[in-house]
Amino acid sequence: MDGSTWLWILIAIVVVVAAVAVFLAVRKRSHDQRIARRDEAVTMREQVTAQEPSVQRKEAEAAETEAKARAARAEAEAKQAEADKLDATAKQRGDHVSTSREQMDDQLRRADEIDPGIPEAGPRHSQDRPPADGDAGR
Repeated sequence: MDGSTWLWILIAIVVVVAAVAVFLAVRKRSHDQRIARRDEAVTMREQVTAQEPSVQRKEAEAAETEAKARAARAEAEAKQAEADKLDATAKQRGDHVSTSREQMDDQLRRADEIDPGIPEAGPRHSQDRPPADGDAGR
């Protein structure tokens, strides 16, 4: 074997060793990245586990607040129904009073038509009536 053959063999060995070294370096880097990602995932899971009680407490508080809101809404609806009922009762009573007042006024007018000279018992119509014949000078 001459010198150039040895040179080519040596170059081939160096190239193979370099290729193996590059392959092993890439593989190690990939392995290290996988381990780093796995460690990151473990850390994330631990953080989630640590936050779980806090999140559960917040969920319970939210559910409690929602229940209070529903109860307040139901109470408000009940009070609104009561207010509506009282409004209806007040309107009905007001209508009844108006009708009664109109009947009284009609009755007083009829009484005045029948005998306008007799003074009324109440002050309600004393300004509306003309003075009786004997009251004109007073």
